[in-house]
Amino acid sequence: PIFSVVDLLVEGLYNLIVGIVGHHYGADAFPFIASVFIYVLLNNLLGLLPLSASPSSSFPIAFALGLSSFVFYNWMGIKANGVAGYGKHFLMGLGVFGVPIAAFELVSHVIRPFTLGLRLRTNMHIDHMLAGAFADLCKWIVPVPLLLFGVVVCTIQAFLFAVLTAVYVQMATEQDRKST
Repeated sequence: PIFSVVDLLVEGLYNLIVGIVGHHYGADAFPFIASVFIYVLLNNLLGLLPLSASPSSSFPIAFALGLSSFVFYNWMGIKANGVAGYGKHFLMGLGVFGVPIAAFELVSHVIRPFTLGLRLRTNMHIDHMLAGAFADLCKWIVPVPLLLFGVVVCTIQAFLFAVLTAVYVQMATEQDRKST
């Protein structure tokens, strides 16, 4: 029975990733994105244990996850379109007139590892800080619902990180699909 539930969860995650990225690159992206999802989820859930902190709430871990996602989706974009084709996608099909837009797009790409990591770190830090503060107020009544809420927040944060990575992969590989 437990394997059936795990199979359903993995299949659901696979279908979600393939649905976002597309059939052509979804299968290639699934192992990385699923691994990141599981890693972030487990790190987040560790913060719910008494006297522990979520590794995802530390900036170095969160930034490393964002940087890993950044490297992966750029690698997928280069794999799909080649270096020149991937570079052209920043011009958005406008040729020379797309250079100003490409500059903004490059800035957007450069800050993505920071924004991904900062979003994860801040949300997990605030969640565990609030849960700890409320738990100190009412030691026996409040912590149970807060822990259940914490499980939901941890799952949502891992899900959002995985979905954003999938969306970035889809955007990086999109030009190849337009030309085929």
